[in-house]
Amino acid sequence: MAKKKSTSKALMSIKDFKAQQQQDMIQDSDRESVSGGIHLSTKGNKFSIGDEVLPQELNMVILDYAFENADYGDALWDPENPSPPICFAVSPEEGEMAPHETSPEPQSESCEDCHYNKFKSAEVGKGKHCKNRRRLALMDADCDDPSQASVCFLKIPPTGITNWKQYHSELKKTHKIMPYGCVTRISFDEDHDNPIVKFEFIDEISDPALAMAVMEKRELNNEELYAPIDLAVREEEPKKKAGKKKVKSSPKKKAVVKKAVEHKKAPVKRKPKY
Repeated sequence: MAKKKSTSKALMSIKDFKAQQQQDMIQDSDRESVSGGIHLSTKGNKFSIGDEVLPQELNMVILDYAFENADYGDALWDPENPSPPICFAVSPEEGEMAPHETSPEPQSESCEDCHYNKFKSAEVGKGKHCKNRRRLALMDADCDDPSQASVCFLKIPPTGITNWKQYHSELKKTHKIMPYGCVTRISFDEDHDNPIVKFEFIDEISDPALAMAVMEKRELNNEELYAPIDLAVREEEPKKKAGKKKVKSSPKKKAVVKKAVEHKKAPVKRKPKY
């Protein structure tokens, strides 16, 4: 009688898990300076997925993160009713960001050189016209079977990036681990009316089964984390700036935009107002 082959995978040892983090920390050192997946909403200072409202404190493993920039042109950004950006970028490295090839109207050759990605370019205040965010891939840390734990994605808006950067720095400098090496409690900062999330270190991962699930889900969800923004999603028409008339694009201008998207050599640039 033929002997059945075992299909079970050997668990990753915690020693190997920590060694992998140390290796990743070298590559991660410059990343954060002092679509079809499940997306976690923070509207109304509540965590929700679709119509399901979740607990206000979530224990998660942060599998990975990405940088996202999005410029909405003359439309005022309304987080309650988001509209697609005219230019956006997604990247694992902040210094390598450039308009995605599907951006309708690329504003520059790179985000670093873009006028709208600089402070004081916003219509009001001293901030940036382009919205800088972070995308987080999160895994449920309270699931009894880590291999079956759900994964969702959370976007950190510009107002919440400071909390994220401070926490990211704390993990590496104080705990000497990567974000995926521990359980993190994610909740809302009650001192603000706007949805600003905060992060709290709970415990370092010491369960081999959880460590194995983390490594597998990091690889499986990598593509979704860096997926382009879905430009077809539009809940309502974007709000226009007061006192500004809507100007229809001429056929000639549309042709230029199309060429810029295809070749990335002739980005459409609005005239700087500052």
